[in-house]
Amino acid sequence: MAVFDETLADQYVNSYVADPEEWRDTAPEDKQRYFNIAERTLSGKFRGYVIPIDAVHDFAATLATAFSDTNKLRQQGVSNFSLSGAISVGFKDGAKELDQLITKHIRTMVADANPDKPKPGGRVKWTVV
Repeated sequence: MAVFDETLADQYVNSYVADPEEWRDTAPEDKQRYFNIAERTLSGKFRGYVIPIDAVHDFAATLATAFSDTNKLRQQGVSNFSLSGAISVGFKDGAKELDQLITKHIRTMVADANPDKPKPGGRVKWTVV
């Protein structure tokens, strides 16, 4: 297991993540938790692969956004909610499993760190011989 370094994570997220706002607004103990969940999820999804620390940071930031105050409701299965008729929010998709939140970019980072292994997330296709 990697050791969480908040400064290193903040530097990565602020430099490479398209929308780091939720990560910046996250309390340090929550950042630690998202990091732990990200590492556990990636290690489980890509068993036997080296998981780069930047991929963990990237996925931790994705989780911070996915479980923000508003998006947390989607993860809990809410499809629509309204506050006094002033604000109404609807979600296109319902709750997702954590591994469904792994982006193509993160998969590419894992693949690049493991050039001698099959690309993760590939699909089995029929071929004609």
